[in-house]
Amino acid sequence: MGCQNGAVKVQLRNPRRDVEVSGPINVSTLLNRLDLLRESVLVIRSGTLVPGDAMLDDGDVVEIRPVISGGGVGLCDPYPMARTRPCAPQWVGT
Repeated sequence: MGCQNGAVKVQLRNPRRDVEVSGPINVSTLLNRLDLLRESVLVIRSGTLVPGDAMLDDGDVVEIRPVISGGGVGLCDPYPMARTRPCAPQWVGT
């Protein structure tokens, strides 16, 4: 569904707010205007990720979500916060 007044509707998450910008506009230009780093967000249009060099047209509705990543903090322990001392190599032998 497009925006009623012809602008690009941008739905931002975290904090949740909606803004409208005049199109056509390049995704990277839009993110710069909103003071967002391209590497820190996902831009989604009609359920599909939009690359930074894509153009957004009047009537487009896009959602901008923050990137959330997870994974191990340390290579040797999947639960490093539960440790009472730093991870150290374990040597076996004499």
